[in-house]
Formats: sequence, structure tokens, C-alpha cells
Amino acid sequence: MQFKRSDILIFTVFVALCLFVFSGCASTERTQDMTTPTVIQWPVTEPAITFVKSISSMQSKKRSIWRKIGDVIVGRNIEERRIVKPVAVSVSHDGSIAIADPANGIVHYYNAVSNKYLRISSVKKGDDLVSPVGVVFDKRSRLFVSDSVKGEVYVFDSDGKHLFYLKYTEEGPLKRPTGLAYNAVNDLIYVADTLSGRISIFDFNGRFVSS
Repeated sequence: MQFKRSDILIFTVFVALCLFVFSGCASTERTQDMTTPTVIQWPVTEPAITFVKSISSMQSKKRSIWRKIGDVIVGRNIEERRIVKPVAVSVSHDGSIAIADPANGIVHYYNAVSNKYLRISSVKKGDDLVSPVGVVFDKRSRLFVSDSVKGEVYVFDSDGKHLFYLKYTEEGPLKRPTGLAYNAVNDLIYVADTLSGRISIFDFNGRFVSS
């Protein structure tokens, strides 16, 4: 059976048209799927974050005239409580607040139980903090403070007394501890060691667990 050239030409054009139509339909369907608008509610009915207040100093704004006179008599410097460069904040379960302030080389610590302000600037006499950049409370209200320059993490009680420190891991001493986190479920402390490129884990007694 022989086909004429005109029949072959007509058949070829027919097949080409069919392919073009089918491909166009598929392309249209894909475009419609990709351009289906997503319904977004804005603004949200209930805000997820609500501004409460800001803190620029650990000094209470409500100071009696007698308190002011007492500050002058004893030479208490109110400016020492001003926050210069806050880089980390932690709040304990009892409402106490700790703020790492490396520009001052101190940790501002407000004890909510005793309603007292503590200025933690040293571990002991002659052993001052240099660059406190991380703070976190555990469930015992003990405060962990990381010093990125000295390569140590110090632990203080609620009165600001130094208890012990985290320093050595299985791989050697900490090099540049920065961020701190506490796992209340497992009672573990996580220390981000930036220079070593690892996270070291310690138990509540300061013993190295893993990294």
C-alpha cells in the first residue's frame, strides 16, 4: 500500500497539532497549580508577641528621698547599674534576671526573691570577668556565666557566690565558650564553644558528658 506525499504531509501536520495542544494543556495546568494564591490573614487576630517593657538599668525608678540620701552618703554609684552592651539575658523560674554586659565586664543580676541587685564582676579577688557573653539559670537558680576571653564557664549561687566552673572537656579545655543553654528535663548544660566548633555538654555538677 502506497501513500501519497499529500497524505503523509497531512498526517504529520495532524500529529504536530495534537502534540502542541496536549503540551499546552499540561503547561496551563502546571501554571495554574503554581499560581494558586495562598490565603494569608493579616493582621493576625491575636498577637503572638506583646511588648511588656524595656530595661536600661537595674536601678529601680521608685527610690525614696532617704534612699537617695543614703546613696550619696555611702558613695553608691547608680551609674554602675546602667546596662551598656547587653548580649545575653536569662530569667530564672523565680523571676530573677541576669544580663551579660561585656562592655562593662560584668553581669547584672537582680534577685527577685531578696529584691536585691548584684553586680557580678569577679569570681574572687584578683580574678575578674573579662568578657561575659552568656548567661543561663538552672532549676536550682544557679547562674552559669561564660567568659569568651578566659575560656571558662563560671557557676554562681543566688547570692552571687562562686561555686565552681566548667572548663575541661574530653577534647581539652574550652577555647571560646559563648552561648549557653539549659535542659531542665535532663538537667544538662550546653556550652557553645565557638573557636572549637562544637557544643559541649555538662551535668549539673559540672562534669563533662559529651560533645
